[in-house]
Amino acid sequence: MAEINADSTIYELLQAKPESTEALFKFGMGCVGCAIARGETIRQAAEAHGIPLPELLKALGISENSSSPPYFLCLISVSEAEGNFFR
Repeated sequence: MAEINADSTIYELLQAKPESTEALFKFGMGCVGCAIARGETIRQAAEAHGIPLPELLKALGISENSSSPPYFLCLISVSEAEGNFFR
């Protein structure tokens, strides 16, 4: 499982750190049974609930950013793809 950070979903957080439910409840967040938790990030949830992100992250014991290398997307136009790959 990937490192949990502010851009992880609530669902990923709860899978990796089930004990985090206590911290979420202290902030008035009922994320445990919420259907949105599957796709909402910790960052988005903090914003939606009006909770300062640094405070929530500290309570959860996680960092804002991942220490993993960033992912890069390589985008090419359809015409480039057709010209180079589909002949």
